[in-house]
Amino acid sequence: MLAVLTLASAFVFAPAAIVLGHLARRQIRQTGADGWALADWGLFLGYLGTIVGLLCCCGLLVVTIRSAGLGMP
Repeated sequence: MLAVLTLASAFVFAPAAIVLGHLARRQIRQTGADGWALADWGLFLGYLGTIVGLLCCCGLLVVTIRSAGLGMP
Protein backbone atom coordinates (compact mmCIF):
# COMPACT_ATOMS: atom_id res chain seq x y z
CA MET A 1 0.00 0.00 0.00
CA LEU A 2 2.79 2.43 0.86
CA ALA A 3 4.59 1.61 -2.37
CA VAL A 4 1.61 2.75 -4.44
CA LEU A 5 1.31 5.90 -2.34
CA THR A 6 5.03 6.54 -2.89
CA LEU A 7 4.70 6.40 -6.65
CA ALA A 8 1.59 8.59 -6.65
CA SER A 9 3.12 11.23 -4.39
CA ALA A 10 6.21 11.45 -6.62
CA PHE A 11 4.05 13.31 -9.13
CA VAL A 12 2.42 15.59 -6.54
CA PHE A 13 5.08 16.39 -3.92
CA ALA A 14 8.47 14.82 -4.53
CA PRO A 15 9.97 15.15 -1.02
CA ALA A 16 7.03 13.22 0.40
CA ALA A 17 7.77 10.42 -2.06
CA ILE A 18 11.28 10.14 -0.67
CA VAL A 19 10.03 9.69 2.89
CA LEU A 20 7.23 7.32 1.89
CA GLY A 21 9.56 5.33 -0.35
CA HIS A 22 11.96 4.59 2.46
CA LEU A 23 9.07 3.67 4.75
CA ALA A 24 7.61 1.40 2.06
CA ARG A 25 10.91 -0.37 1.50
CA ARG A 26 11.26 -1.02 5.22
CA GLN A 27 7.70 -2.35 5.38
CA ILE A 28 8.28 -4.60 2.35
CA ARG A 29 11.51 -5.92 3.86
CA GLN A 30 9.78 -6.74 7.17
CA THR A 31 6.58 -8.26 5.81
CA GLY A 32 7.84 -9.79 2.56
CA ALA A 33 5.02 -8.13 0.63
CA ASP A 34 5.12 -7.20 -3.05
CA GLY A 35 5.77 -3.70 -4.31
CA TRP A 36 9.54 -3.38 -4.25
CA ALA A 37 9.63 -2.04 -7.84
CA LEU A 38 6.91 0.53 -7.12
CA ALA A 39 8.79 1.78 -4.07
CA ASP A 40 12.04 1.99 -6.06
CA TRP A 41 10.42 3.94 -8.90
CA GLY A 42 8.72 6.24 -6.40
CA LEU A 43 12.06 6.88 -4.71
CA PHE A 44 13.80 7.49 -8.03
CA LEU A 45 11.14 9.93 -9.22
CA GLY A 46 11.03 11.60 -5.80
CA TYR A 47 14.77 12.24 -5.78
CA LEU A 48 14.70 13.33 -9.42
CA GLY A 49 11.81 15.72 -8.83
CA THR A 50 13.46 17.20 -5.76
CA ILE A 51 16.76 17.76 -7.57
CA VAL A 52 15.06 19.34 -10.59
CA GLY A 53 12.98 21.55 -8.31
CA LEU A 54 16.04 22.75 -6.41
CA LEU A 55 17.91 23.48 -9.64
CA CYS A 56 14.95 25.47 -10.95
CA CYS A 57 14.77 27.48 -7.73
CA CYS A 58 18.50 28.23 -7.88
CA GLY A 59 18.23 29.23 -11.53
CA LEU A 60 15.30 31.52 -10.77
CA LEU A 61 17.27 33.11 -7.94
CA VAL A 62 20.24 33.74 -10.24
CA VAL A 63 18.02 35.26 -12.94
CA THR A 64 16.29 37.49 -10.38
CA ILE A 65 19.56 38.74 -8.92
CA ARG A 66 21.07 39.38 -12.36
CA SER A 67 17.98 41.24 -13.60
CA ALA A 68 17.87 43.41 -10.48
CA GLY A 69 21.48 44.44 -11.06
CA LEU A 70 22.64 43.15 -7.69
CA GLY A 71 25.15 40.65 -9.03
CA MET A 72 28.49 41.12 -10.69
CA PRO A 73 28.37 42.44 -14.28
